[in-house]
Amino acid sequence: MHPTTRHILFLNLNSCKDSTVSASAAHVELKAMYLLMLSIIWARGFLLELGFEQHEPTTIWTDSASAQLLATSFRLSSKSQHLTMRINAIHQEVVNKVIVIKWIDNEGNTVDVLTKALPVIPFERHTCTLHHGFGSRPIQAKAKKADRPVTFKAKLKKMLAAKQHQYAHAN
Repeated sequence: MHPTTRHILFLNLNSCKDSTVSASAAHVELKAMYLLMLSIIWARGFLLELGFEQHEPTTIWTDSASAQLLATSFRLSSKSQHLTMRINAIHQEVVNKVIVIKWIDNEGNTVDVLTKALPVIPFERHTCTLHHGFGSRPIQAKAKKADRPVTFKAKLKKMLAAKQHQYAHAN
């Protein structure tokens, strides 16, 4: 696996490329969070020197629920031991309210334009966001599928699809 990590800091437009090999997608996300966190700490210090104290934590958006869980809950396992230093540093800044880590769906993840081949419409939307920023609009993430209420109609549709699948494979 040889993915690259990317992050964007909307103080200006900064992009950082990591070309090391990672063992998992969560590892890549945690490395990206760590590098972004270092940039955030520097930018917040720079803004403070200019007289613009930051009173709210800076949001880091991630589309990796496992990386978010590792960084915010600080539950380490034998599979995440090699990431202990990065996870500890990220968790410390979450506790200190310098950063907050939030999940974002793939559709809203602007940084994907730097790491994936996207269809035309999302590519143009994300490219426009990179060029012009979010303006005064806050980033709005969709709720995770597990957090979304399941309607009766959705349950019925899922049951019918399962029955059709079962019937198709029986014949």
